[in-house]
Parts: sequence; structure tokens; C-alpha cells
Amino acid sequence: MRPFGIGNPTPTFVSTTTISAPRTIGGEGAHLSFSTPGGMGAIAFGKGKMVQELISQPNRTIVYQIDVNEWQGQSRLQAKVQQII
Repeated sequence: MRPFGIGNPTPTFVSTTTISAPRTIGGEGAHLSFSTPGGMGAIAFGKGKMVQELISQPNRTIVYQIDVNEWQGQSRLQAKVQQII
């Protein structure tokens, strides 16, 4: 599915899932981190305000792209979430 760029945008996916262990991250809790049932982590930039709503209503549809999270010398796939419905 590579390379990405003009004429070949990054693939975007839509899935219905259960959001597990949502928590805020980043300065002032601006961003949201959570897990999916398959064990893949997810990041949703600018969605930190949704954390309480997702704790009480975890079954959602998400729009996302697959990304690589490189942190502390480890690389893992993660969902880079654009929208939570």
C-alpha cells in the first residue's frame, strides 16, 4: 500500500469496536490513548475531552489510519484515529 503521497493517499479504515482503557495523554490531557479488543493501541489527537464519555459508552465506530508508534526503541502498529462516532 506504499508509497503514500499525492495521487496515493494513506488508506483510511472504519471499524466498530470496543474502546478499552481510555486515558488522556499529552499536555493538559489534550490527546486520547486506548486499546482495541485485538490488542492494537490507538491514539486520537485532540480527543482527550472524550475520555469520560468513552468510559461510560465504549462501543464506538472509529475512523483511522494504521501508523507505526516508535517509542523507547520499540516499534508497534497503532491506529491513528481521526474520528470517534
